Amino acid sequence: MKKITIIGDIHGRNTWKKIIEQNDDSDLFIFVGDYFDSFYIDITEQMHNFRDIITFKKENPDKVITLIGNHDFHYTSGCIGSYSGFNYSTYYNMKLELDTLIKEGVLQLAYQFDKYLFTHAGVTKTWANEVGIDVDNLVDSLNEYLIYKPTVFNFRLGKNLSPYGDDVTQGPLWVRPISLLDDGLDYIHIVGHTQKVTVTSLLDDENDFGCILVDCLEYNQYLEILNDGDNFKLNVKKLNNK
Repeated sequence: MKKITIIGDIHGRNTWKKIIEQNDDSDLFIFVGDYFDSFYIDITEQMHNFRDIITFKKENPDKVITLIGNHDFHYTSGCIGSYSGFNYSTYYNMKLELDTLIKEGVLQLAYQFDKYLFTHAGVTKTWANEVGIDVDNLVDSLNEYLIYKPTVFNFRLGKNLSPYGDDVTQGPLWVRPISLLDDGLDYIHIVGHTQKVTVTSLLDDENDFGCILVDCLEYNQYLEILNDGDNFKLNVKKLNNK
């Protein structure tokens, strides 16, 4: 039985450590990004917390996936402009470090397990086609673009002129669930980015396309996937704070 534990948007919170502790039998931990830009946690504490996550990743390279989110990307050299929550102190302290982690492949854009595609916000057909992503080699292509063509991941206003990112032309750091469901690549997209009170599944009748929203760490919720080789079981888990 393979067990995967998926942890939603961090935003400076250290409760991920309790999730790791309570799931020490997990085969894989996946962080969906957004390590920075808390409205109530001190900047220094956020940076320290992020470095703890990276240490955990480097000590367990085959057991931890650290994806990048929009609230991390706008502190890198690939980003044009700045967005909601941007903090100049974080930028000056973290830019070089984040750029290095991307080049080393420690921070990545995507990960796939069977029919499940993990990114921060999801991948639409329109965006992938417009920027030239190799959809037959999707994960490698996305991760290589993050290193060599990072500007394709910048925010796009799109035909809907949505400042919220609700447009099929938006990339995998920005697109919102409605547009993802309308035009997503044929996977089950497991994403953060859009906050929910609990893990929320938006799947079709056959459960082979749609999205699962896991940005609910603020409410101590996270997702567990169990796979016995043939079948998948998805469990919404609540952090035990004891």
